[in-house]
Amino acid sequence: MKKTFFSLFTLVAFTVPTLLRADCVPTAPVGYTVPFSMVSLKNFSSGGSQYASYSTGNLTYTAHSRFFLGTTLSSTSNQQLFSDRTFQINCSPFCENQPFNINNADQLGVSISDGGFLTFPAKPASISVTFTLQSWGNSQYTYTGSCDATSGELFLTSPQNMYLITFGTPVPPVIIQ
Repeated sequence: MKKTFFSLFTLVAFTVPTLLRADCVPTAPVGYTVPFSMVSLKNFSSGGSQYASYSTGNLTYTAHSRFFLGTTLSSTSNQQLFSDRTFQINCSPFCENQPFNINNADQLGVSISDGGFLTFPAKPASISVTFTLQSWGNSQYTYTGSCDATSGELFLTSPQNMYLITFGTPVPPVIIQ
C-alpha cells in the first residue's frame, strides 16, 4: 500500500507541473536568459491614429515560491521603438521619414509568469505578462496571454492593443573566473 501511494504521489508530482505549463514559454533553470522579440499594434478608436511598436531583449529566469508551478522570467530597460516616431533620411533634395527612430526609444520592463500556485484540484496554467513603462513613470499594465498552438508564439490582446511575443533558445549564464 505504501509503495502504491508513493508511486501515485511521484506520478502526480512530476505530471501536474507539466500539465499546468503553457507551451510557448520556454523553461530553463534560474539564471539562464532567453532572447525575446515583441511586436505590438495600437489602435486609438477615438482619434483614428494607429502605430506599431517593436522591442527585443533578453529575459532572465528568476526564482519563485516553492509552491508556484511554472516559470518566471523578466528584464528591464528593453528598448521599445514606435512606427510613429520617425527620423529623416535621404535629404537631397527632399527628406523622407523613416519609422522606428532608434534615437527616440522608450525603456520597457517585461515580466512573464506562466503557471500558478499549487492547488487541489489543479487549475490550468495561465500566462501573466506585465509591462513596466519605465520611460513613463513606471506605469504597469498586466495582461493574460495565450499560446498559439501552431506557431508557439505568445499573444496578448486588449480592446486597443495586440501583442505578439516570440522566444529564442535559453542560454546558460556566463561564468567569469
